[in-house]
This record gives sequence, C-alpha cells and structure tokens, in this order.
Amino acid sequence: MEDIEEKFGAEIAKGVWFLTKTPNYVGNRKFRKELCEARLREAPEIIRILKTADMFHNSLSIEEHDPKFWNLFKEETVSLLIAMNTLEVMGELEEMRKNDEI
Repeated sequence: MEDIEEKFGAEIAKGVWFLTKTPNYVGNRKFRKELCEARLREAPEIIRILKTADMFHNSLSIEEHDPKFWNLFKEETVSLLIAMNTLEVMGELEEMRKNDEI
C-alpha cells in the first residue's frame, strides 16, 4: 500500500485497500467473504460502484466458462451487493447490456 500511495496518492491507495481480496491464509472462503463484505460496506460510493461493475463484468465470463462455480458466484455476489447497497446498480448494468449500450 505504501508503494501505491507513493506513486498514486492516498486516495487511490485507500481505494485499492478496499478492493483487495482477503488472502487465503486468513480463513475459509466464507469467513474471507464476510471480511470483504464488512470492508466494502464501509467503502466510498465510487469504490462500491467500481466493485459492482467489476463483478458484473466477471459474471459474464464465469457464467459461460465455469458453470460449476456460477451458482456460488451468484450467491456471493448478491450477498456482497446487498452489503454494499448497490444491488440496483447490477440490475441497471444488466439492462444496459441487454440493450447493447455496453
């Protein structure tokens, strides 16, 4: 984080901190997801919107290329969207995709 802050400033470093995955050694997947939800719940709005757009983008390839993981991904995504209070953003992105706007 210090390197990022030095190169890009404190605001960008803070955003990267909010978006960085909890390392695997911290605990099992469920616990790590709970930590991510808690951290992102407190993130600035722009960070929550960026994370939502990232999850939307990821969902497109996961559904197509990893159908076994798809259901777990959907479940975890909905939980995180609720925690971040951005569930409606995901719906808006999907509507834009359907209308070939993105």
